[in-house]
Amino acid sequence: MSSWSAGWQSSRTYEHPAPHQAGTFGRVIRSDSGAYRLQVGAGYMSCPQDWAARIEHDEQDWQDKIRRAIALLEKTKTAFRSADVAEAREILEELVK
Repeated sequence: MSSWSAGWQSSRTYEHPAPHQAGTFGRVIRSDSGAYRLQVGAGYMSCPQDWAARIEHDEQDWQDKIRRAIALLEKTKTAFRSADVAEAREILEELVK
């Protein structure tokens, strides 16, 4: 197994940002060494490192917000806490904007 398949991978596909690569979509992946590439089908291509890092940051931020909302909703199983429910709703509503 190559190190490219072992690191972080985006949850969705993105279009390569270079104008000459318009229409090329793939998943952003990060190797164990921290370098990013775009996985297109079975192959890989280079991509801007700052662009890929921003995607990883944004996706992790989004996932952290979902985890927080779920944790707040889990609390309400044992006792109704309107503040927790309201906060969870705000987080989820922000994500779907």
